[in-house]
Amino acid sequence: MIRKTKEFVLGSAGLYTGEAGFLAYYEICTRVQQQSWTKVFDEEQKSNYAYKGLEWVGYDDVYSINFKVCYDKKKIIVIFCLFRFDMHKIWV
Repeated sequence: MIRKTKEFVLGSAGLYTGEAGFLAYYEICTRVQQQSWTKVFDEEQKSNYAYKGLEWVGYDDVYSINFKVCYDKKKIIVIFCLFRFDMHKIWV
C-alpha cells in the first residue's frame, strides 16, 4: 500500500511480478475484477487507469491501443512499442 509521505512511494507489489510499483496487465485485471478496484477510461488521454484507496495504476488495453494506433496512422507517426513477453502470460 502507498505510504503517506512527502516523497514519491511505489505501490504494493503484484502477486506474480513481485515488484513494488510495477504490475503486469493480468495483475491489473485481477485487481479490477476481484479486488474492487475502480476502472476509469480517460477520454482526453484515451487511456485507462484504475484505483483503490491511495493506490492507482495507468495502463492501456485493446481499445486504447487501437485508438492510439489509428490516430498515429492518420498523423503518419511511427510507433515504437516495448513489450515484455515474460509478463504477457503465466505459463504453468
